[in-house]
Amino acid sequence: EKRPLFRFAIKKNINVSNYEKLTVGKFFNFKDHFSEDRKFRKSQILKFLKSNNQNFEKEKKYFAEKFHSKKDPINFEIYAKHQKPNKLPKKWSSKEKNIVFFTSSDDEHLSFGKDMNPTFCKDQREILKETSLIINKKKNFKLWIRVHPGWRNEKWFDRKFYQVLEKKYKNVNVIYPEDNTSSYAMLKNSFNVICFWSSLLVEATYWREKKSISLTRNDISEFGVAKVPQNLKEYKKLIFISSKKNKNHKLRALKYMKFFLNAGSNIKYFKGSYETGYRFKNLDLDYNITAKTFYLMGKLKEKFINHYLN
Repeated sequence: EKRPLFRFAIKKNINVSNYEKLTVGKFFNFKDHFSEDRKFRKSQILKFLKSNNQNFEKEKKYFAEKFHSKKDPINFEIYAKHQKPNKLPKKWSSKEKNIVFFTSSDDEHLSFGKDMNPTFCKDQREILKETSLIINKKKNFKLWIRVHPGWRNEKWFDRKFYQVLEKKYKNVNVIYPEDNTSSYAMLKNSFNVICFWSSLLVEATYWREKKSISLTRNDISEFGVAKVPQNLKEYKKLIFISSKKNKNHKLRALKYMKFFLNAGSNIKYFKGSYETGYRFKNLDLDYNITAKTFYLMGKLKEKFINHYLN
């Protein structure tokens, strides 16, 4: 909904201040840029790091607490609360080369826009099918698809799509949203990590000391924390290459997270998150009937387009 407002403001030479959330309750002014603008975001990270010390104890604590499901300033309810620390899937074997694909929710993925899709596939479903096919031809490799935990108890979740993949490919396993397997244990013990755009890319690079595979060109890849395949041929190669550990990758992940956790400012009297609800002073902010109606209409339109027109 911001794009037409931005276009109008630019056309009319109106100054814009785009405040967006980094962590819960903390907002950063991206000025007249979208938060997805990877080059602008990288410039802001570098600018922030110049004026801040290089002590990373807070960031190390963040990684550790999230890994052990103790605390998550981004969204504890979704990402950590329901996961059992250090729990790996039952069929997980250290003798195999386990590749983990962390999905985005449909809403999250679609909100990125076309510019945030890989050049070699039209959407997440297509790349999941392609990845399953690629790995199916390789011995001693196993693909684990970790479905976004935000789909837990959501009626819009298309479980059948993932069940078909599991049935069709013997070495493809799906970890469903309600499963309490630890995403962090999976990424730490994986041969490779694949994701569209998520802080999990940063966490995987931190724990593995190896760059993760990002399917989009974003601020994480722009800052050098993840690598991006330029085409399908390169993607097929990257999946089966696990680079050597490098402590510089871990340091870069810490630097990225320093910006993410400390930049920006709090908005007085404003608290909450999308999942738990927002409050301003003592007032609960909620959708009215009109907003809820438009939301449901939009959801139905989104599902129709995804299932029948794509």
